[in-house]
Amino acid sequence: MLTRLAPFFLALAAAATPAAAEGGVNLGILECKVAGGFGYVLGSSRDMTCTFKRSDGSRESYSGAFDRYGLDLGYTDERWLYWGVFAPGDVGKVP
Repeated sequence: MLTRLAPFFLALAAAATPAAAEGGVNLGILECKVAGGFGYVLGSSRDMTCTFKRSDGSRESYSGAFDRYGLDLGYTDERWLYWGVFAPGDVGKVP
């Protein structure tokens, strides 16, 4: 999966050069694992754990829930979601 995203990140890195001169840029990928489970008539909630992998090699972990409202019957397997992250400016970890 990550090898398919490599051209995307190379293009972002090339586009980020002017932004880096004006205050930095953050590049990375956000990987999220969404737990599987059964849906209920009026909705469902799935636990989600994410890791943001910065281009400098550092990582940040997050957790939350993926909520769905409405008709949701059946079983859903565990899934992975991936986002390419491009954040102009000097955005870093909150102390």
